[in-house]
Amino acid sequence: MASKLKNKTLFKEACFVNGDYISAKAGNVFNITDPASQKIIGKCPEFSQADTENAIKAAAAAFPSFKALTGRERARLLRKWYQLIIDNTDDLALLLTLENGKTIAEAKGEIGFAASFVEYYSEEAVRIYGDTIPASVGGKKILTLKEPVGVCGLITPWNFPSAMITRKAAPALAAGCTVVIKVPGETPFSGLALAELARQAGFPKGVFNVITALDNTAEVGSTLTHSPLVQKISFTGSTAVGKLLMEQASSTMKRVSFELGGNAPLIVFDDADVDQAVEEAIASKFRSSGQSCVCANRLYVHESIHDEFVRKYVAAVRRFKVGPGLDNSVSHGPLIYERAAQKVHSHVLDAVGKGARVIVGGALVPSLGPSFYLPTVLTGMKANMLLAQEETFGPVAGIFSFNSDQQVVSLANDTDVGLAAYLFGKDVSRIWRVAEALQVGMVGINTGIISDNAAPKKRCDEAFSPVTNRCGNCSRLGLPCRVARTRLETVEQGGVIPEQNRDGVNSASDLLAPTPALQLLGDEADSPLAEDLSKLVADEDLSDHGPVHISGESTKEPQTVDEIEILSPKANAVHESPARFFLFPHMLEQGQLSHIDYYRRNVISATSIILDEDTGLHQLIPKAFSAKHLMSALLAYSMAHRAQIPGDVTLAESYRQQATTQYGKAIMALRSALSRKDDDFESLITSTLLLAATETTMGGVSDWYNHCIGANQLVRAFATNINVEYVAYHRFLIRYLMYHDVLGAVTMRQAPILDPSFYKREIAGLVSDSTHPMVGANAKVLSLMAKICQLHEEAMEERAKSEEDDLNLALIYGKGADIEQRLMSLKLPPSLPLLLCFVTEAYRSSALLYLYQVLDEIEASCCDHDDDRGSSSELPVPEQRPLGSILPEEIRQTSSLIRAQFSPGTAFAFRVISLVEPRKAELKPHLEALRRGLGRPDTPFPARITFAHYYVGGPKDFYRAYVDVSGKSPKLIVNEKLDAKRHAISDPAEMMRAEKACLNDPLIVEQIRKLSLPSGSQVMIDPWTYATDEKLDVEKRTLICYFYLRGNAAEVDANHYAYPLDFYCHFDMVNLKVVKLFRLPKKDFEHEVEIKQNEVQAAAAAPWATVSLDRENEYHPDLRSGPKKIPAPLRVVQPDGPSFRITGNVIEWMGWKFHVGFNYREGMTLHNITLDGRNTFYRLALSEMFVPYADPRAPYHRKAAFDLGSNGAGVCANNLALGCDCLGLIKYFDAHLTDINGNPRLMKNVICCHEVDDGLLWKHLNFRTQKAALVRSRTLVLQSIITVSNYEYILAFIFDTAGAIHYEVRATGIVSTVPIEQGVKSSAHGTVVADGAMAPYHQHFFNLRIDPAVDGHENSVVVEETVPLPINEGNPQGIGYHVTQQVVEKEGFADIDPLKNRVFKIINPSSRNPVNDKPVAYAVVPFNSQLILANPNSYHARRSEFALHSMWFTKYHDDELYASGEWTNQSAGDEGILTWIKGRNEEIDNGDVVVWHTFGTTHNPRVEDWPVMPVDKLQVTLKPVNFFPRNPAIDLPMSTQKDNDSKLYSRM
Repeated sequence: MASKLKNKTLFKEACFVNGDYISAKAGNVFNITDPASQKIIGKCPEFSQADTENAIKAAAAAFPSFKALTGRERARLLRKWYQLIIDNTDDLALLLTLENGKTIAEAKGEIGFAASFVEYYSEEAVRIYGDTIPASVGGKKILTLKEPVGVCGLITPWNFPSAMITRKAAPALAAGCTVVIKVPGETPFSGLALAELARQAGFPKGVFNVITALDNTAEVGSTLTHSPLVQKISFTGSTAVGKLLMEQASSTMKRVSFELGGNAPLIVFDDADVDQAVEEAIASKFRSSGQSCVCANRLYVHESIHDEFVRKYVAAVRRFKVGPGLDNSVSHGPLIYERAAQKVHSHVLDAVGKGARVIVGGALVPSLGPSFYLPTVLTGMKANMLLAQEETFGPVAGIFSFNSDQQVVSLANDTDVGLAAYLFGKDVSRIWRVAEALQVGMVGINTGIISDNAAPKKRCDEAFSPVTNRCGNCSRLGLPCRVARTRLETVEQGGVIPEQNRDGVNSASDLLAPTPALQLLGDEADSPLAEDLSKLVADEDLSDHGPVHISGESTKEPQTVDEIEILSPKANAVHESPARFFLFPHMLEQGQLSHIDYYRRNVISATSIILDEDTGLHQLIPKAFSAKHLMSALLAYSMAHRAQIPGDVTLAESYRQQATTQYGKAIMALRSALSRKDDDFESLITSTLLLAATETTMGGVSDWYNHCIGANQLVRAFATNINVEYVAYHRFLIRYLMYHDVLGAVTMRQAPILDPSFYKREIAGLVSDSTHPMVGANAKVLSLMAKICQLHEEAMEERAKSEEDDLNLALIYGKGADIEQRLMSLKLPPSLPLLLCFVTEAYRSSALLYLYQVLDEIEASCCDHDDDRGSSSELPVPEQRPLGSILPEEIRQTSSLIRAQFSPGTAFAFRVISLVEPRKAELKPHLEALRRGLGRPDTPFPARITFAHYYVGGPKDFYRAYVDVSGKSPKLIVNEKLDAKRHAISDPAEMMRAEKACLNDPLIVEQIRKLSLPSGSQVMIDPWTYATDEKLDVEKRTLICYFYLRGNAAEVDANHYAYPLDFYCHFDMVNLKVVKLFRLPKKDFEHEVEIKQNEVQAAAAAPWATVSLDRENEYHPDLRSGPKKIPAPLRVVQPDGPSFRITGNVIEWMGWKFHVGFNYREGMTLHNITLDGRNTFYRLALSEMFVPYADPRAPYHRKAAFDLGSNGAGVCANNLALGCDCLGLIKYFDAHLTDINGNPRLMKNVICCHEVDDGLLWKHLNFRTQKAALVRSRTLVLQSIITVSNYEYILAFIFDTAGAIHYEVRATGIVSTVPIEQGVKSSAHGTVVADGAMAPYHQHFFNLRIDPAVDGHENSVVVEETVPLPINEGNPQGIGYHVTQQVVEKEGFADIDPLKNRVFKIINPSSRNPVNDKPVAYAVVPFNSQLILANPNSYHARRSEFALHSMWFTKYHDDELYASGEWTNQSAGDEGILTWIKGRNEEIDNGDVVVWHTFGTTHNPRVEDWPVMPVDKLQVTLKPVNFFPRNPAIDLPMSTQKDNDSKLYSRM
């Protein structure tokens, strides 16, 4: 089943306990079947009592630490979980459909519904408030606190296997509880998939546990209810089981929240809108094929409209289509299992036997399967029928007739259960009178769907006393709840048809009915926001106000109001006259004037910031009265600022609480407006921005990120409605949306949401004040907000040190003062719209408030202890800055400055934006000062220079630019058009564009059509960069596209390399078109043949129609057949944490200290490597990688890949997975590259850092005493993995505790294949790995660039050989040998000679070992490998000069980083390391030397390399020689059993 998922990690067949996937101890499992096909789709563990107890213990152990997290921290975890659910909607829906049967459309709806609970409670997690209660005795205060209860046992049903989990788990997790979730045995995979996403979101181990059982369900339930560790039980299911669980839970006095059986009545009164009632009744009854506890089970229709209702209802049902849920044309799927269908049919037969009439349906569908039942409508229903007495839980609508309100209330209440009811009518008085008379927990008014994440689900049945019913939304978990010892009834009202001249409303209490003004409907029902607003209105004297509307109906005749004048004193003392604002009636809808006095008094009393014309906020007041969310957002922001003003603490706290309340109201109103698809974009986005400013005012910059998630979603919600034609909307609005899109993308490190075509001309001026003033102004504030966040992090890191450095704190404080000055002096462009003026002002003031908080903390820290060291204006700069990777803002600055050099509308394609590393001469003084702990040297700090490779006008004109981003204003240094023979790297995105264009080319389409490929197969393309030959015009950017067959298009991980097709094409990347099509050779001595349009191969000659799709060719476990070898788990545990320390990009470990870098081409780089404070190496990096193929037949002589120079190790880097690519306690490093638009592209987890046990490091056993001394080897591994089409390379720097550095390459992946005649077993040019597929011979070459600094930068290279001594007087037995050394005086090369043990040492002649007076050194211990086999005059050899010899020695040059030169894509050669040496004759002895080591493997493929290749491991070592006075690992602690805690096999 996993093969059908995009994200295959979501399919789990094991329980999730304490962060791990485990089986039942007894090994028992049960099968899960697809209700539609009755096929087994998987199995899950059958948990027992003991298994369940282990899960409970894990949750209990995790509770104290999880409870201790702040609400904000838990909110972030929930937010991540929510986003992962949204991102994986398709896969989650597929799982749900396969195990539950509901249609794929309904399944996707449920996933969205499930995610909404997580989103809602992520917002509530930070708002768990207590209460203050007036004491009855003077001098006392009574406070209540909300605390999480502990472990919660959650038992969920199969009908909503995703939504019911999040509905229960999200509030528990938000409150700080841990959960053990018993998912239904019928549908366990949805719950396990949610567990996997919770794990990926970062929930700590033991917090979220999911267990499964089918036959043992009662045993598991009993264990949960009886366990003293479980504090709360939440259950959704039948009343009978609920009674049992409540009885069991009472033994330990557990809190319980139950949602039990339902038998919901749906009542349609005579004044109802029949069409609306039919539509909503259809939705209520037949959602999920009637398998919903809140669905309408009994339909009561007034006799006067009964026939009309039935006619329209039946017509709608006849349009349904029943079938498997995966069929998009199907409206209703099967029931959960066969006995459910049989129960439904028995209810229908019972009704028919007692006089009911089947109008439509009423039968099983055995042709589809035993679980299918036709949607059914019955009339002539009576109260004695099973359909009226029991919950049918199926697609059957029984329609009753009634003639009076009293009769229908009596019929509706004639049941033992009462979960929900639905009322349809226009008479508000009757609606509310009947709603109160019904004995149910939830009432839907003019709506058939009442489920909402903000509304508590309630019931009233025999299992509960109405006076003791607890809130199902976990009130005791610490979340707001309005029920203590009263019955809670949730009322949700849909749209009501307005009707004029209703009776008036004479009291404030009447306003508690649903009104547009109060918005007590939808997701606000029973919310604290609605309650607070009701209270505020009830406190107001509304008797003399204008008309009040209830449900759209006026209660008074409209009054004529010319204008309303609001007078208030100005905040600014320089303005003596009062400010005057005029609100005109045409701006206000009727029904809202009643709140003007309330808002007027509260706004003016709260703060004067709105009335300050300098902020522009006053411009919003008229608009705010027609948009509730905007008014609440305006109030929230105002009160938040008022709370910051020094003075009465109690008053400030009061304003803070008001701000929080208004903030919540704004959020709810925004959600409501979005659900109505309100088109007032300006108001919606304005409110969102105001709320962002409010959060930063109250909570700091961290809340900015949460806001930007919401901002992105807001833009996403409207992106589909935006027309590219500007005449459709104001340009102001389009630019505003653009800005908000970019704001969210930048802050969240994500790609913008809006389609690139939407930006058109606008993209050229995103940060230009003249072109887009609002973007420029806000971008500055955003940039400064980011700097404040960074400043805070630096301050926290400094304060966390064991010994604070006041000098560093003073430096940080100075940075803050600079930011303050920049914020204060920020000038807004005169052309900035007023709306944007206030937004910018809001952000600026918020930034200042947060900055002052940070500076106050720093100032307090400096004053906490004495410091007699004095101060200095010459402070050391943060050491990670000069060698840090490129920052997102530097990428944006570079691309923006480049765009400004061209006319608007110019098309750009950015391929690279990266940093130019500082020149060594400029950087050395600073690095040396840092190493010695000295102050900043007199030399200027190296500039931060970026460079960009980009195309203009499509991939045609190629440019390179250099930009100085050091100062406040970036400066363009160079912008040059490059020679047409130069080409940028080819990244995966370009490859995908080539594949798409190829497959749409007419000649290719015709070729594929005539090959008669197997049904359901898919053609795949592997584009290769063109390895130059005499036939290529190197000025034309060209790709070679090889074609393969994927046997089953649905199996996206299938191995298409098993089925190479016998044609390929030349592809023009400039014009995106196929140039020529060729037939590939299939015999040893054939060559390519061009295919013309009229020469396309006919179907009769095509061998592919009979291709055998062999599962043995598959590498992915989900696609292979046969048994799997499953080893026991092996875990790496470091109970005391890691031995490394990381600050920024600086790593310290066991005396080592170095900087980690990352760039697009080399990937991982290491800089300024020191050991125990001594210099060892200035820079280490993989310089180049070359893979030449040895098949001489055209076109294969063109297969030669520069995986770094033409593709980029950084570009191709993997997002490493925790517990998979790296084991143990892991630190990941992210990086930023650029996308095609010049925006930062976040590369997550491109480097992992972790420790590894590497066996014994040294040992000695004293044979006399039999005592051993031994030390285990511990290594620090920095690993990156790149994927270049078919191959993976695992690249790692490994540091050990004996002073050595190892560079390791592991090659794996899938061998590239070419077609060969079927049935042929051998080839002269490679190995046949599958029928019709041959893997050619090829070589892999790597070049490691070693820039040494062995005790300084003046080094020499010595070639050392070990040779035998001649037999002479000194060596009479002929057993002696000696060591010879030769200094390499000039640039050159050498090769490895194992027969002479040739060693290459990098020495420092000026630094001597104190023991033997020999120069200190590091030896390069090479990897012994064969060199390139291609002829030296071949293009292969000329393009890869470094592969001609094993060792190269050059003098250091700042611009020589790549062994084959800067440009390798379609290069003609003669521009690499050999060319450099030939062109000069420089001395390197006792100077700044660079050593280049070439190593690799000659890969003559084996059958064992198929279908995926086990790793080939290559390792180079840099080993200290005479660098230390003794073994540097001699002082490490001995290895002991106490520390290692190993176990004997016999005791397992």
